[in-house]
Amino acid sequence: MELDERARVLRVRVWGFWREDLAAGFAPAITQECPVGQATTCVLDAGELKAQREAGQQAFAAFFVAVGRQGLTTASVRVSNALTKLQLIRISKENAMKGLSVQFGS
Repeated sequence: MELDERARVLRVRVWGFWREDLAAGFAPAITQECPVGQATTCVLDAGELKAQREAGQQAFAAFFVAVGRQGLTTASVRVSNALTKLQLIRISKENAMKGLSVQFGS
């Protein structure tokens, strides 16, 4: 995870299958790394992320809420696995805060 304060972009790279302990710390790490108003865009590189079970899905739900609360207006998500992409699209539609535009690519 990296915050480019000059460009106002939060870059996050995620991969693999997440255990509960890893998943639980994801959204809190976002709010710690990116204080309110420090970025407007999040670039999420999920190219190597596997489809997630409940804990991972809850982590990404909390992620989409967190980036909205931190004042970000755009999230760009790169994902290559079709199942993972469908999962993240569903999660973002159910949880992204109003005003947060989420775009998916591969």
